[in-house]
Amino acid sequence: MCADADKIRLAGPTLLLLVTAVILLLLSIQLGFHARQWIYSYEDLQNWTGLSEPRKDDLEIQRRECVSGEEKLERAGMVYNAGTVLLAFGVAMVLVPRGTGDLAVWRWAATILVAVASIAQVIWTLRLYDRRVFLPSRRQHTGDKQTLKKVEVKNV
Repeated sequence: MCADADKIRLAGPTLLLLVTAVILLLLSIQLGFHARQWIYSYEDLQNWTGLSEPRKDDLEIQRRECVSGEEKLERAGMVYNAGTVLLAFGVAMVLVPRGTGDLAVWRWAATILVAVASIAQVIWTLRLYDRRVFLPSRRQHTGDKQTLKKVEVKNV
């Protein structure tokens, strides 16, 4: 891109946007990988402790670590979504033609298409996180229910 900077309108800001998108996408992978180590099942706990009924203390630790892992996974998802949005806008900026040539009309059409898709991604992402503020995550709720259900069944 730097070698063809004369063919790209706003080459500097576009380069910065694309590099930021790549960094966010790589960061989301690292955050997701880190988050997964804190999410483990009741069966994992049984295997690690060698007990058919893990102690209540171990179950409480598992519950806290699962909640922490889910929160970290949520952050990884946010970073991923931000990275995809920046990548899409970066692609749209690369497509903006400089001058008028044979491909200018096609590049404008592609720019508009990618820009509309990018705006749709922003709206979808904002609605997704707006719902999560008011509604509990299905994954988190199910995970807590499974752990609590087994504890309640074992204690009754």
